[in-house]
Amino acid sequence: MTYQEILAQTIDEWIETNPDKVKLDDDDVCAKSFLVTLRGERKQYSTIKLPINLVYHNVSNGRYLDDYLELKKTMDPDRNPEDWDLDSTLDTDAKLIREMLRNVDPKSFARVLRKIQNNGQEQPGIISHDGTLVNANRRLAILHELAKQDPEKYGFIRVVRLPKEIDGSEIDSTELFDIEVECQMEKEDKLDYTPNNEILKIMQGKKRGLSHDHIAKKMDLETDHVDHQVIYYGYMEECLEQNGWEGEFKRLDGKYAYFVDLHTYILSENALADIDPLDVMEAKRLIFKLMFHKKFHHKDIRKIPAMLAEKRIAESLLDGAKINEETGEEFDVDSIWEHWDRAVYQQNVIEISQKPEKLINSIKFSFEKLKEILEKNEADDLLQKPKNLKSIGDILSTSKLLEEFWNKHQDEDTDSDD
Repeated sequence: MTYQEILAQTIDEWIETNPDKVKLDDDDVCAKSFLVTLRGERKQYSTIKLPINLVYHNVSNGRYLDDYLELKKTMDPDRNPEDWDLDSTLDTDAKLIREMLRNVDPKSFARVLRKIQNNGQEQPGIISHDGTLVNANRRLAILHELAKQDPEKYGFIRVVRLPKEIDGSEIDSTELFDIEVECQMEKEDKLDYTPNNEILKIMQGKKRGLSHDHIAKKMDLETDHVDHQVIYYGYMEECLEQNGWEGEFKRLDGKYAYFVDLHTYILSENALADIDPLDVMEAKRLIFKLMFHKKFHHKDIRKIPAMLAEKRIAESLLDGAKINEETGEEFDVDSIWEHWDRAVYQQNVIEISQKPEKLINSIKFSFEKLKEILEKNEADDLLQKPKNLKSIGDILSTSKLLEEFWNKHQDEDTDSDD
């Protein structure tokens, strides 16, 4: 007998010995049945009551996946959190999961807790035959919280229990995926998927062998959106691996737009047509670092194709993706930012140079700021680095050419006045 069969048998035995407790009272506020789609057929399943200790959290629920991965990484920093799971049938692991569910959105958790406390559980959850939740993770966590004060009142959860099989064929994980997504689309008090959790949920379906069309239909998405989300998932995995954060998708909260712009402006077929493939790979490595710098906005990625088109700027920018010869490691994000900041300045100069008047005004402004530094005797501290001294030498050489140009045209102006 498998572990799942033992769990299912435990529920069967409790139902058999507690027939009066299983059935909902007539005045129970919870819906007496719930409509579930299985094998293409929508059917009403009766709601029952079960002790909360016979129902187990579904820790792979898509709305909590990034938080769950973060929890596992905290528990075992040396392992990829995508490679192992907590056991929600163990009390110690279940408590960690419930704490995580409470902390995902404390205000929302408290609101639903008050609602259940004041009105009771109005909608049933859905469990597999062995007691694993398909949905209602948060409600189960709340009932555990409330049962600490009043176990008789809150020690039971209202659920619809799915059959073990239909026509001799067991309910499989792909069907449970469909039901969970369907419930999420219909629920009033739902906790929406974040962009990253939507991607993780899509990948969960894909890893179960579901087609993009099937996933799109169930999640009420367009197929091409699912196609793109799968592509972004690949970028996310690569980004986390490069930074030594394998499986820690929570680190990518708020970073979704970076992957969209990376694909659109750097890695899509249209973008790749105009960029050297080796430069593309180096630029991607830079972006995977720069996106964690507080000053780097996702729209900055859109500047990179123009930078890569200028050989001198491209070389300067991509130097930031190389290994630091002194340490043998990659440059840190602040060092890479210096390369980026310099490349932005160089690109701006090129753009300005196409309009000579703006170029002259820009040089004039820069020299005014330099004059202030020199007059305040701050030059030793700010300019004495070898690379700055070299740049000063380059500026002086160019200044001589500028002086020659000025003298020549001054003479021409004098001649024309005569």
